[in-house]
Amino acid sequence: MRELIKSAKRAVVKVSAQKSGSGFLVPGGYAVTCAHVLDGTASVTISNDYLGSTKAQPVEVDEGRDLAILRLNLAKLPHLDLGSYGDFEEGDEVAFLGYPLAINRHQTQRAIVSYKGRIKFEDLAEPVDAFCLDGAVNKGNSGGPVVAVETGTVIGIVNAKLGALSESLRESRRLHETIKGLGLGGMVQFGVIEVDGRRLAGFDPAATSDTLAEVVDFLDNYTNAGIGYAISVDYVRQVMSRIGS
Repeated sequence: MRELIKSAKRAVVKVSAQKSGSGFLVPGGYAVTCAHVLDGTASVTISNDYLGSTKAQPVEVDEGRDLAILRLNLAKLPHLDLGSYGDFEEGDEVAFLGYPLAINRHQTQRAIVSYKGRIKFEDLAEPVDAFCLDGAVNKGNSGGPVVAVETGTVIGIVNAKLGALSESLRESRRLHETIKGLGLGGMVQFGVIEVDGRRLAGFDPAATSDTLAEVVDFLDNYTNAGIGYAISVDYVRQVMSRIGS
């Protein structure tokens, strides 16, 4: 495992776009990440201790498979070799690598494949070939490689975790952005209320939404049921073939 991590981490990168996620380098001067990490932006930066920081250009985005391919203007890059979805079975040991929780330190975790089959994800239109990991995938791991311990090849791409926000909490987060966007600062009057002898005559919706947003962000970052999901590496080959054609 030590040699696997030492070798693989040079080709694993932090991806900074609309969101912060992970990715990995593949042959030909390309990097792979999740489409939802880019969230529609064309301004992408990738970094790790080996490469430093450099710009990358999205060249192919497959929303239906939640994949994005980035081109780098660098030569002689380290890379990870792609395996196959058929190379592993439930119970096999794997490692997933990336930059969780928007930190600048690479982290590796071990897991086993606890389920393999077709999975319907909420944000994808159709079920996809995917698998579950009995490991704590965190926000920021999205786009990182899942590597077979025996072969060192990539067999999947992390794209989700169990323990996502409920729709009501997501709506609270959207409400916060609306309040900030409208500039609704200052006290809002709602009549006079007396609490413990103290008269309250209003509240600041901007300050209140800031506090709520902090709570929602904490739950989004750290709530985790210890189960992660990854999609089949075979989809990477399909997307890469479109670039070469």
